Amino acid sequence: MKKVLLLIFALISLNAFSQLQGYIDSEGNLIPQYDAATANWGGNWRMPTKDELNELRTNCTWTWTTQNGVNGYKVEGLNGNHVFFPVTGCRNGSSLNNADDGYYWSSMSYGDFAYSFYFNSDYHNMGSYFRFCGQSVRPVLE
Repeated sequence: MKKVLLLIFALISLNAFSQLQGYIDSEGNLIPQYDAATANWGGNWRMPTKDELNELRTNCTWTWTTQNGVNGYKVEGLNGNHVFFPVTGCRNGSSLNNADDGYYWSSMSYGDFAYSFYFNSDYHNMGSYFRFCGQSVRPVLE
């Protein structure tokens, strides 16, 4: 029990430190100047939150498909709108790893980690990874 409490304390402390440093807001999401989508596309573009990616994961229909020669998931909402998530792999330095999987960052960060969405043809799930790992961003327009 002590180890669990220490881990929770450490994560809360890292989040508090990141807030003091000005990287994240009070909910744990990156502020606009540290948000890759906002920094690259400007305006009202932003990275999706952990909750938004999780909502896609749990409330949408996922169909493994190939579009223009690229494997990935067609994700369809209850309203019939859909988005395609291509496989992307992830980067560690200049190395591409897991090229048959997809990895997409959320805006939620804590310490050296951030939440992301990952998948392959057999599953789709949420997890956390070191922030130095290279993952794709699927921007959201407000």
